[in-house]
Amino acid sequence: MENKEYLLKAVDLVIDYAAENGVKYRRGDFSLFMRRYNDDGILNFAGLVGEKENPEGVKVQLFFAFPRCGSRLKSRKDAFLNYFNARAMSDCVMFTFSLNELDIQSAGETDADASKIDEVIRKVQKLLAKADPEKNPSEQEAIAASLMAQKLLAKYNIDIQAVTGKEKKEDIEQIIADVGTGKKWKYGLAETVARSYCCKCFYFGSDAIVFYGYRSDTLIARRVFAYLFNVGNKLAARYVKENREDRWAGGDGLYNSFCSGFIAGVDKELSTNCTALALVVPEEVKTSFDAFTESFKAIDHSIKTSDRKAWKEGFTEGERALTARYLEKDRASS
Repeated sequence: MENKEYLLKAVDLVIDYAAENGVKYRRGDFSLFMRRYNDDGILNFAGLVGEKENPEGVKVQLFFAFPRCGSRLKSRKDAFLNYFNARAMSDCVMFTFSLNELDIQSAGETDADASKIDEVIRKVQKLLAKADPEKNPSEQEAIAASLMAQKLLAKYNIDIQAVTGKEKKEDIEQIIADVGTGKKWKYGLAETVARSYCCKCFYFGSDAIVFYGYRSDTLIARRVFAYLFNVGNKLAARYVKENREDRWAGGDGLYNSFCSGFIAGVDKELSTNCTALALVVPEEVKTSFDAFTESFKAIDHSIKTSDRKAWKEGFTEGERALTARYLEKDRASS
């Protein structure tokens, strides 16, 4: 295909993804090759990745500042974390496609395993949507949804073996989770989630966390991580607001202590579930990750816990949420 054909194919895919999540675009909403504005404001953008004469792929950006439906996109940005190609940025949702991927899409080829992955991811998305903290006041139910997602992951692995007679075999890939700068507890949460969803993780810069493993595992890990981070952050902020005046510890001390306990509570329950379901990081992923990160520098991302009571409160919230009856109640409907 010519460069413009690649751009238009990528735009069409993004339009379809957006429509699946209730945000409607048309081709005329996009500027090709270079960013530009129309009379109403900024246009969404589709451009080549790499040299124009020898491109490697296509990048498509849906801007929150786009006048017609940007605000709706922003309110639903986390839903796009289901798509491997997507990143939820501070000003847009960005998709990247390799040229090979676009060639396959254009040829109408399908992949049975990829379809199965998509099916599982959509089930996970449906479950997490039911416990959206913006719509459901129970943060405990929101966190509990992650354990059901983990059980779906285990079921997916078993299903693939039953169908093919082999262990799951996918490409080892990387997928980025963007949760902003600051809040060092996110690194500990990322490591906990990665272990529990059969993958590894590493970091670059001060805001990007990368999950590394089989595509289906990294997709679910990123979605659950982003969800747990948002819920844990809200719980911790509320705890600080309610307790900082009555305690000697400052706001940061209470916040970090609560979050550290929150991670420990979540880790306790997820680790128990991993043991029961025999979920482990595949040896192929471990070997590949060790080789890939061999030259990486180790950085201390630990946080200080100055308030024991706040830590215990955080631990209780994580532990109690992941053992909620909500899981049993929702099983039949998922």
